[in-house]
Amino acid sequence: MSLYDLNKEQLQDLKEVLQSLLDHSNAAIIKNNFIKSFFNYTLDGNLKGNYNHFGAKSYRPTSSNPNLLNQPSTGSKYAKPIKKCFKTTGNKLFYAIDYSSLEDRALANLSEDENKIAIFEEGLDGHCTHSYTYFKDEIENELPRKKGESKSDFIKRYHYEVENGNTVLKNIRQKSKAPSFKLNYLGYPDSHKGGSITPEIYDKYHNELYLGVTRFRNKMLSKAHKNGRIHLGLGCYLYTNNVEDQERTLNNACSQYWSILALLTMEKMNSLIEENGLSNDIEFVTTIYDSLYLKFTKDPEVLKWLNDNIVEVMSKDFLPDQKVHNEVQGEIGYNF
Repeated sequence: MSLYDLNKEQLQDLKEVLQSLLDHSNAAIIKNNFIKSFFNYTLDGNLKGNYNHFGAKSYRPTSSNPNLLNQPSTGSKYAKPIKKCFKTTGNKLFYAIDYSSLEDRALANLSEDENKIAIFEEGLDGHCTHSYTYFKDEIENELPRKKGESKSDFIKRYHYEVENGNTVLKNIRQKSKAPSFKLNYLGYPDSHKGGSITPEIYDKYHNELYLGVTRFRNKMLSKAHKNGRIHLGLGCYLYTNNVEDQERTLNNACSQYWSILALLTMEKMNSLIEENGLSNDIEFVTTIYDSLYLKFTKDPEVLKWLNDNIVEVMSKDFLPDQKVHNEVQGEIGYNF
């Protein structure tokens, strides 16, 4: 019997069974990765862990015993209960701030790709931009493009329809996510193996959507072949003796490397905090790649000083003649 032989009720029962198995598996991960760590590595009410600076090949930090970079994703049913365990005491609040789409902004600036830059400069939705490239006929069949309407204006109207309940367009946008994510990390056609990247989507991504990104990556790999290394930025190099086997690592490091800006922000902010006599009022708690977490004294003037200074530091350009500028977003609360 195949799935096609099941009726609606049987399919629903199967879905509930599979979901229960997933929940059971996720619960085991939560128990082993988080709950045990709370008991094993908590001292004086604080969870202690180890950070390894430049632990990853992309110069990102890694963490162990416990892994403080590993938290349940936002979509997980366990995310909020776990994050509520991290809370402030006394007259302190948490301040969390993160870079908006840092990897994508870095790639846009490094590659100078027109379409990648346009997503940020024109305020376009990336998934709508991708899906319109892959599934143009399907989308225009549901939402005809007006005569003389620019591509940017049409993508904005398409996104508006998705946000306002057009399920057909929403589903088309959704099915572009998996191939785009894989292609962003140097995926190849895999539809013959049951994957989501068809040869047509692969061709449109590289030769229509992101020509500049493709040129940048080809140039980077060519330099790796010639020099045995690539320059990631700020004097940091990634060495290779086998480009073919390591091309995905080389590719991903080009944009992931720039999470180093979070570490540079911590260094700069710690200096400013000490210079201004605020060491008892503002303290870094942790960093998770592009995000920074601090706790501060519950005082409007302290919060204003923190917000003004950290936003200024994080918003600085990191490349000469940077076209797509950094954006950050902060939040405050009693727990994570």
